[in-house]
Amino acid sequence: MFAEALASLQREKLALIQEGHRGYPIVYCSDGFCELTGFTRTEVMQKNCSCRFLYGTDTSEHVAHQMEKALEGREEYQAEVHFYKKDGGGFWCLLDIVPIKNEKGEMVLFLFSFKDITETHGKVNHSSKNEVSDDKGGRRKSSSHFSEARKRGRTMLYQLTSHFSSKGDVHLSGSVADKPSVPEYKVAAVQKSHFILLHYSVVKALWDWLILIATFYVAVSVPYNVSFTPYAVSERSTMGTDIAVEMLFIIDIILNFRTTYVSKSGQVVYDARSICIHYVTTWFFVDLVAALPVDLLYVFNITVTLGPSDSETIRLWDHQTLGPSDSGTIRLWDHQTLGPSDSETIRLWDHQTLRPSDSGTIRLWDHQTLGPSDSGTIRLWDHQTLKPSDSGTIRLWDHQTLGPSDSGTIRLWDHQTLGPSDSGTIRLWDHQTLGPSDSGTIRLWDHQTLGPSDSGTIRLWDHQTLGPSDSGTIRLWDHQTLGPSDSETIRLWDHQTLGPSDSETIRLWDHQTLGPSDSGTIRLWDHPQQDSGSFIGVYIIITPCLTLLLQTSLVHLLKTVRLLRLLRLLQRLDRYSQYSAMVLTLLMSVFALLAHWMACIWYLIGRKEIETDNWDIGWLHELGKRQETPYLNGSVGGPSVESSYIAALYFTLSSLTSVGFGNVCANTDAEKIFSICIMLIGALMHALVFGNVTAIIQRMYSRRSLYHTRMKDLKDFVRVHHLPQQLKQRMLEYFQTTWSVNNGIDANELLHDFPDELRADITMHLNKDILQQPVFKGASRGCLRSLSLHIKTSFCVPGEFLIRQGDALHANYFVCSGSLEVSKNNTVLAILEKGNLIGCDLPMTEQVIKTNADVKALTYSDLQYISVRGLREVLELYPEYANVFNAEINNNLTYNLREGSQDEVPAPSPTAVSKLLSQRATLVLQTSPGPKITD
Repeated sequence: MFAEALASLQREKLALIQEGHRGYPIVYCSDGFCELTGFTRTEVMQKNCSCRFLYGTDTSEHVAHQMEKALEGREEYQAEVHFYKKDGGGFWCLLDIVPIKNEKGEMVLFLFSFKDITETHGKVNHSSKNEVSDDKGGRRKSSSHFSEARKRGRTMLYQLTSHFSSKGDVHLSGSVADKPSVPEYKVAAVQKSHFILLHYSVVKALWDWLILIATFYVAVSVPYNVSFTPYAVSERSTMGTDIAVEMLFIIDIILNFRTTYVSKSGQVVYDARSICIHYVTTWFFVDLVAALPVDLLYVFNITVTLGPSDSETIRLWDHQTLGPSDSGTIRLWDHQTLGPSDSETIRLWDHQTLRPSDSGTIRLWDHQTLGPSDSGTIRLWDHQTLKPSDSGTIRLWDHQTLGPSDSGTIRLWDHQTLGPSDSGTIRLWDHQTLGPSDSGTIRLWDHQTLGPSDSGTIRLWDHQTLGPSDSGTIRLWDHQTLGPSDSETIRLWDHQTLGPSDSETIRLWDHQTLGPSDSGTIRLWDHPQQDSGSFIGVYIIITPCLTLLLQTSLVHLLKTVRLLRLLRLLQRLDRYSQYSAMVLTLLMSVFALLAHWMACIWYLIGRKEIETDNWDIGWLHELGKRQETPYLNGSVGGPSVESSYIAALYFTLSSLTSVGFGNVCANTDAEKIFSICIMLIGALMHALVFGNVTAIIQRMYSRRSLYHTRMKDLKDFVRVHHLPQQLKQRMLEYFQTTWSVNNGIDANELLHDFPDELRADITMHLNKDILQQPVFKGASRGCLRSLSLHIKTSFCVPGEFLIRQGDALHANYFVCSGSLEVSKNNTVLAILEKGNLIGCDLPMTEQVIKTNADVKALTYSDLQYISVRGLREVLELYPEYANVFNAEINNNLTYNLREGSQDEVPAPSPTAVSKLLSQRATLVLQTSPGPKITD
């Protein structure tokens, strides 16, 4: 705006002259002009532009005549004049006059610039002939010293043009240098860089909501994947969503480099460089770390490699140990590669291939194929077939091992066929038939008798005895012993030992050991075992569960860094703190998020108890029993991951909000310790979250209820009295603005109950700006305290009239902020800004004071005022100060509004300046950002 351009040049010697008004009065002068001349602003305002108050004995009347001629012709003019200061000291001045046009090209003001050239002028001998040349040429030519002075003065003058467009350009003829366009008196457009996103725009608000949703997705998915994914599906199932979230965060970083922000001074910053510096020094690092695209490792098939030494054992899938030998390579968990040597490869889990030697291939789990040698193939688990070679067969169910003899093939479990030789077939389990030879039939299960021959009887299951011949006894299941002959002993299931010969020992399932030969050992988990003496074996043993970090893939660990994005939630809470519904929603979301995290930790504790201990009293064991999905031998089976998560979330929420209900409870020491921690955290959350919510509701709704009550009364008043739309809009805007400024607090009512002494000290602090005016310097402290009690505050919106001509003047006003104009008959008489005082001097007799002009706000303006009646009362109490006040008030008033205080000069016909200023006030009303309304 034009006023802002003038404010930026306060140190320059400038004055604004009203065009079209008879006498060309001064309506504005800068601080630099006051310092140069020694006159105060109140002494200069409304003086004639000829500046005769600066004339002296050496001032040329010819120059004054030329000035008036240039003003009448609306032309630019430049001359060197000898003026005199207030104290009588003379100085040479380079006077420059430039007309100012509005957007329509109409002349509305003249800008006078005063450049002190006393030192430069003293070096050159001036003659009267040089002054006569002024009249003839309109410009005075001098030496290079004066040319330089003119150039500097004109450059300063045209600095104003940088604030306005080049519309209505006017150039000086014969000027000493090229000049920019003439400044215009209009509303300046906001200057901003290209592709700048406004932080208060609708697009930015919608984008912030999208980022907030993505942040909550990260806060929910990352702990869940870390805790539950290793026991459920592959992490690739959410890869697409995770990549989309990463792309959103990266785009958000780019947009933040082009988004405006509000500085500490309250100004909106549009400069791209300032925006970048501000973002880099605040949230850039947090956003960058949270946006690392770790899921692209999957897209480009980048694997995480672990390479132990040849002498080490490798831990696979839930802390199992594989000690292969110096001869092979192991591929673990979702195509990660571990290579102890180049000669062999083992791939586990989900159709991964184990190649221990060149002689065969082992494929494990879910119809995977195991080929220990070139002689045959072993298929395990759920109707899988084992046909290794003619030398023997091992068929395992839940890691049970059968080493029959060299005579054939045995298949066990649920209608599986066992053919030990060409002589017959053995079928087991629940009235299944076993025919090993033509000599008899064996029936097993629950005291069933197997009689393969006349030589003996076999009884299985729960301490049942099988006696196939005189050579031995076989006992199966739960530490049962099988002794078919003196040369072999087989013990199966839960630490049972199989000793077919001195050369081999097989122990299966839960720390069971398989030792097929001296060359190696294989121990697998959920991956049945095989062995052959023709190749080097591998040893796997289950070990206790380690910590979460060792249990989680590297990608999941990198994803946990995204939780730093939750720090942005604090910024959102502050931004939306004025909206009660938003605050409640965010706080409850934080509470649910904490419960989700606790549920993930609770599940991890349950899994650790299963994998490291032999007891079956953990909460997951109890849940499995209730759902009839028990764990078999410690870790197989159990409830689904979905059911486990729901139960864990139910437990944590019930523990955070109360003390739980007992249907999901802590049984082991670790579970009890964690439950105690949850209850303590729940107590803290009640204090922080729910206590904060309660306080917000109580504080917010009392003020909000009052706001809505007054707003409803205002609307009812407008409806009942049928006020026009324009008047209704002004009333609503004024009410909302004043409510926003004061937050619905009536300072007078608030201070009413305080004692006068304390209330006076408070009001002196609140009104210190007006009390520091020069007119009050001679007042005693007691007088100032009395005056402060009579000072009130007021507020004006753009376009609102503070005072109208002819009205009774009830107060003197001090401008705290904003801009106002004083006009009469559509002619601008003065422009008021921060620090100006308007009102009147007090007449000797008490009478009604009428105003001689209108006062209208151009921008949002804060005012302080003291009533005329209150001022009279204080001056009557302090008569010694009354005389000082009456003598100084005229020198301190920027404009005296008392009718008759000045000689009134009839104004000419209305000019375009009134239309311009009305348009300016309207534009300021539209462009100035109004204060925010608090619900």
